[in-house]
Amino acid sequence: MFYSVNSILEGEKGVLWLSTDRGVVKYNSISDKSVVYDQNSSIVNNDFRQNSRLKINDQFYFGDLYGITTFNHKNITKITDVPKVVLSKLKIKNEVVEINKGVLKKSLNYLDVLELHHNNSNFSISYALPNYINSKGNRYAYRLKGLDDSWTYTTQTEAFFTLQTAGTYTFQVKAVNHDNVWNTKTTNIKIIIHPAPWKTWWAYTIYLLLIFGLFYGISWIVQSKSRLKDKLELEYIANKKNEELNKAKLQFFTNISHEFRTPLTLIIGPLQNIIQDYTGTNATYKKLRIIESSTNHLLRLINRLMDFRKLESNHFQLEAAEGNIVKFLKEIFLSFSEYAKNGNYDYKFFTQEEEINVYYDRYKLERVFYNLISNAFRYTKEGGSILIDIKKEAEEIIISVKDSGVGISTEYIDKIFDRFFEVAAHKQLDGDYTKGTGIGLSIAKNIVKLHHGEISVRNEKPKGAVFSVKLKLGKTHLSENEIVKNFKMSDDVSQYVTQMEIPQVKEKQNIEDLIASEKKFTILVVEDNAVLRSFIKEILKPNYNILEAENGKIALNKAIKNLPDLIISDVVMPQMVGTELCSKIKTTLATSHIPVILLTSRTSLVYKFEGLESGADDYISKPFDLKEFNLKIRNLLESKQRLKEKFTSNQNIEFSDVSLTSLDQKLLKKAFEIVKENLANEDFNITQFGEELGVSRSMLFTKIKAWTNSTPKDFIQDIRLNHAKKLLELDKFTVSEVSYKVGFKRTKYFSQCFKKKYNLTPSEYLKKFNTT
Repeated sequence: MFYSVNSILEGEKGVLWLSTDRGVVKYNSISDKSVVYDQNSSIVNNDFRQNSRLKINDQFYFGDLYGITTFNHKNITKITDVPKVVLSKLKIKNEVVEINKGVLKKSLNYLDVLELHHNNSNFSISYALPNYINSKGNRYAYRLKGLDDSWTYTTQTEAFFTLQTAGTYTFQVKAVNHDNVWNTKTTNIKIIIHPAPWKTWWAYTIYLLLIFGLFYGISWIVQSKSRLKDKLELEYIANKKNEELNKAKLQFFTNISHEFRTPLTLIIGPLQNIIQDYTGTNATYKKLRIIESSTNHLLRLINRLMDFRKLESNHFQLEAAEGNIVKFLKEIFLSFSEYAKNGNYDYKFFTQEEEINVYYDRYKLERVFYNLISNAFRYTKEGGSILIDIKKEAEEIIISVKDSGVGISTEYIDKIFDRFFEVAAHKQLDGDYTKGTGIGLSIAKNIVKLHHGEISVRNEKPKGAVFSVKLKLGKTHLSENEIVKNFKMSDDVSQYVTQMEIPQVKEKQNIEDLIASEKKFTILVVEDNAVLRSFIKEILKPNYNILEAENGKIALNKAIKNLPDLIISDVVMPQMVGTELCSKIKTTLATSHIPVILLTSRTSLVYKFEGLESGADDYISKPFDLKEFNLKIRNLLESKQRLKEKFTSNQNIEFSDVSLTSLDQKLLKKAFEIVKENLANEDFNITQFGEELGVSRSMLFTKIKAWTNSTPKDFIQDIRLNHAKKLLELDKFTVSEVSYKVGFKRTKYFSQCFKKKYNLTPSEYLKKFNTT
């Protein structure tokens, strides 16, 4: 802005007072700031004359058109305390709102929040600065935060607003006086504009739902095919990724399996040679057999994984042959019977008919039902119930495995047959259950599919699950290359006759040479198939005395009556099955020492240690190799014979050397303890021995004979002589003192017995010991 300067007076240092055409101007040359005093302040008029000025002390004089304008510049003061702006009135639609009439409950200046409906959003607010000194110089600045954050500067005392958007705003106003001093505090009032009913959140929710419903309906009708296509593409991508992941897993496991098979094969070969030629203690022999069983089990698991790989890559070929599937399933059922008994399970097998012929692959289908039954035990707590039910319909057979376990959560029931899918049933899996690998049911599904059958699962109310397998009857559903030509059952003798071409003279010679006793052992053969039973009898007859029985019930009576050295029994038989016979043999005092070999038609997949839980000493799978069959019988009989010979030899025998059934272990341990407690008792005899052991005199002779191949008298004497030998080694007692301590009445008789056993008299042994 430009001024026309008429005259200049000098004030304090650096300050000039100028008379201009716009009033008197105070100019500070140091700060380069100026203040104008015009007609609106204290100057009468602005029409000053050129060079009309006078300064007397602090009094300034400027000449103007009407006279003189004079003032003392030191008496001019500046008002610095500017009060807050006062809100005076509210207008809505250009009409003043009265207090207590409408939206104003009290004066606008004392109102913190002003609430207006959507139809009252056209309003104005009047305001004023309570400054009465040159009030015409008051100026204002206002803004409505939420609408525009910038200040509007004006000399007007009313602000007008038209709000079209509901929300919360803040009206702020401040003022500056004629001295250009702004007040330090703004005047604020919160203004809330309520939305119209059709603009509320619930109205928008309804609009959204209506629009969504409309678009959803249209898109469902118009784009149903497109959605289905997208869904299929997504499923394809997901399945492809899942397939790639599973292939990576399978490839990894396959590679690892190949790496494991080589060292396992190298372990099994030497181990079998050691077992075949082993002549040590029976306890160590048992441990070697356990190692062999565990190694074979590990190899089976690896082979199972390899077979799974073949299934996944469609390289598995169905090898079906007609057979009685009821007997097939009954033997798998029986392999879990002892486990069920130990866990107090209600374990049952139901069938409508005893013989139902179906074309099936024995090796592969065995995996299916072994997996289903083992899963039933895994997810059923002890004391629960498990049922295998077989039903024959017009064109198919339905095998169901029912349990009373925790069942399967509904969200997972469709995924239960997926590869590597393993879920805690109902998310309740705890320490009572064992976790699997997630491939068992996938293998089962693939095998059933390979049989052109179906497998399904459903939850059983009130609890439990039911797995059902449907297989077609007949063979019209099978192709020619899926049926085994000239298939022979495991009991078919022709499979064994072909092995007779192997030179038998050498085999017979080996067996005769290795049997320790000149007297033949007696073997009880239990087999319901008369032809196979007769064949087994014929191949064993040259080297053993043979007894026969067609079922477990008859076999048990013959075993108690004849006390054979070994029992060979089939598993599935009428009246009493092989596992039950084995259990009764091992839990009956008179027969508990007799070893039992079980014959099973199942392959190596069915873990034979289930059968061993019933007390079986070994198992042989049918059809069996004749050489292996003879060797297993020979080794088992010789292990028992070695124990007897060790007791009667000059070696010191300890209870830990003995490996018998739990019943015989307890009895033999007690027999050792009774004799040792009565070592110094000269009057201790067989009658007292039998009474303290809790058996009859005849039973005592039977058991001692079975354990040691000696009489009870020799048994007592051998223990006394072994103890006497230890006492002599201590070199603390004389021969007569030792004789007395081990229960011999006469020292001379003691010396005779000692020499007979150790080929040295007590004195000679003591002298030999002392010299060493």
